[in-house]
Amino acid sequence: MRLSKRIDQQESDQSLLNNGNELSIAKTILHHMKESAILFNQKGNILFVNSSTKHEFADYWAQGQNLFQLMDTKSTAWLRNSVNQLKESDYHLNIQRDGKEDLLIKFSFVPLQFQNVNMLILEKGTAFDFAEQEALANIFDKAVHGLLVVNKQHKIVKVNRFAEKLFRIYTQQDKDAFDLQSMLEKHHHSISTKRFKQQQDMYRPNGLSTRVITLNDNFYEVSRVEHIYQQYDLYVMRDITGIISILNQVDRNDTLKVVGQLAAGIAHEIRNPMTSLKGFIQLLEAALKTEHSMYFNVITSELQRIESIMTEFLMLAKPKDSKNVRFNLSHVLQESAELMKPQAVMHDIEINMLSCCENAFVKGDPHRLKQVVINLIKNGIEAIEEKGFIEIHIEEDQDQVIVMVRDNGCGIPEEKLSKLNEPFYTTKEHGTGLGLPVSFKIIEEHSGYVDVRSKEGEGTEFRLTFPLDV
Repeated sequence: MRLSKRIDQQESDQSLLNNGNELSIAKTILHHMKESAILFNQKGNILFVNSSTKHEFADYWAQGQNLFQLMDTKSTAWLRNSVNQLKESDYHLNIQRDGKEDLLIKFSFVPLQFQNVNMLILEKGTAFDFAEQEALANIFDKAVHGLLVVNKQHKIVKVNRFAEKLFRIYTQQDKDAFDLQSMLEKHHHSISTKRFKQQQDMYRPNGLSTRVITLNDNFYEVSRVEHIYQQYDLYVMRDITGIISILNQVDRNDTLKVVGQLAAGIAHEIRNPMTSLKGFIQLLEAALKTEHSMYFNVITSELQRIESIMTEFLMLAKPKDSKNVRFNLSHVLQESAELMKPQAVMHDIEINMLSCCENAFVKGDPHRLKQVVINLIKNGIEAIEEKGFIEIHIEEDQDQVIVMVRDNGCGIPEEKLSKLNEPFYTTKEHGTGLGLPVSFKIIEEHSGYVDVRSKEGEGTEFRLTFPLDV
């Protein structure tokens, strides 16, 4: 009796399929599809399988069978849910085979929404096949570099997350409006670092064009691979900010090395006649000071200036032996401020110590760090043309000590901020361009770093950060 009912149901389903005009058309189309396709009703009964299905899946699914009975519990639950919701969805079914690699079948459920008939499109492969496709898609999307695929009209076809965030292109409308060539021209940056150009020339494959752009204060190397697939080109954006910073530091160190070698070579040649000159000037002091006091003062002042320049040269060539003791940096700031107050008063400038910190202990040489603070205060005094102020602030931040020296002077142009660490570069009329490089070098020797913030007409702030010695 049950068998008779089942046969009657199958005949009813087949009659429904054959009599419906729309289903007949669907049957004809599916029969010639390359993809494997199955038509089934809401009860899971297979109404039709196309030729591709018969060829690929004859051992698993055939007309007259019931999908719900052939699939495992989890797969059946997915299929029933898809049928009830009439919503397109995908599912992977893993079939174990004796002596063979597991078969992985991808089901794509398509609700046809007429006469309670639905469709499954089947794709057969191994677990590796599908994993490889998914892995490649994830590699592209989650790559640590920006990736853009463009067509021959330079319009974006595909973009990964890095590039989306970098260029703020999230929708299709953004992609259509984005002009890649104009952006590259607008933000093009000429790298002056010789080592970077040499590195590019050495490692650049044939046929790969590269350029450097600047976005949001970062440097990006943009490489173009032509015809990555048919007429499509691939653009790769690599963040090289850290590399440029390191290469610039290497160039500065090379310059300091040359300066040091130069200083070491000429120091004795200059200091020997300097000693003689200072000695004879002191012997002639009594005779000169009465009638030619102005000349004497100029000569003495200039000799001191020469000696000061030579001392800075020698600091670059061979730093003084540093102490390595634990001390409170707050006390060094207070002593430096008190030492420079008389000079500040002469220029109608106030030096304000805004905060003290009794636990701001660091390790190093207090005398050399005092030299740094004095130099920064002196620079602030020289930058203030009229009545002004210099503020000094110190604070603890977890495992760091932060010192801020701020003035309301003339400020430093933005394009010159990156050059403050270069020897001989100065914004002062009579500056040597050695004071800040020496100071920065001392800070680096104390495992610290410097952040300079400045705005023309408003002033400059030097923020020094050192590791806290607990």
